[in-house]
Amino acid sequence: MEKNVEKFVGEKVPTSGPAVSVIIPAYNVSDFIGETLDSVFGQHFQDFEVILINDGSPDTELFEERIGRYLASIVYLKQSNSGVAAARNSGIQHARGTYLAFLDGDDIWFPEYLASQMDFLTSNGFDFVYADAQLFGANVRDENFMRNAPSHGELSAASLINGTCNVLTSGTVVRRENVVKVGGFDEDLPPIGMEDFDLWIRLLKTGTFGSFQRRILLKYRVRERSLSGSNIARGERTIA
Repeated sequence: MEKNVEKFVGEKVPTSGPAVSVIIPAYNVSDFIGETLDSVFGQHFQDFEVILINDGSPDTELFEERIGRYLASIVYLKQSNSGVAAARNSGIQHARGTYLAFLDGDDIWFPEYLASQMDFLTSNGFDFVYADAQLFGANVRDENFMRNAPSHGELSAASLINGTCNVLTSGTVVRRENVVKVGGFDEDLPPIGMEDFDLWIRLLKTGTFGSFQRRILLKYRVRERSLSGSNIARGERTIA
């Protein structure tokens, strides 16, 4: 999809390529983006760049007010509304890191998130890792992601399709060259939360090697209109 993307690079953004590019798509998350960015810049592991993509959000004026204190430290992209797959792809195109860490604009990483994920990747020779998350938000109490969407055994395309493994995008770190090689997120898929599921399958089918951490390293926000973690959404992805 052809997009007209405006790019602003903050004066404090590292000039050399970092280990990790943090990709944050944003649409109607003004109420949450400050807390999300706080969690990124509060990481113990600091060798990263942040690429924040405003996907034509109707709350842009308030959104830019909320991110103002971080503008000097991020790469900020603005584009017409094209969907989350296109927003993440824009971030990937501008990324310089060896690894990509995906984070939605309303989720929160714990301070040890990147340090733990990078240690897990490098010590095991993996290209791909995902972690467990504490659920919070609408009607959620004392639950974690893998309790409702468990992961068991080897991570593979087959284990994703049959539901044995379930990947949470905001808890995922993956080698950038692998994502670029398979063409990134498919922007032509229906907008029902399939784009990440599809990418993980294509990565695993083409030799990307990875696994999961059972550690709870982030907080995943559940909103009443969100179906991304539900049985309905997982069923639709599997059928497709």
